[in-house]
Amino acid sequence: MATGVTYDPEADALAINFGPGAIEGEEVRPGVILHYDADDRVVAIEVLHVSKTLTPGAIAALQADPGLAAVAFI
Repeated sequence: MATGVTYDPEADALAINFGPGAIEGEEVRPGVILHYDADDRVVAIEVLHVSKTLTPGAIAALQADPGLAAVAFI
């Protein structure tokens, strides 16, 4: 898993990846999954149903913010 932020509008999912090696995931809240590596470190955060989970307009704000050029919208 590459480092960075991705948003998939078809899946309505946002992923924040800190590094490789995710071997286990835990849903800590409905639609919010933490992914851990073999040393139990968080290596990714996944948010499902983004349009319902995040505050209204959050994705539009990500897309409009020029400082977030590293965000990949797939």
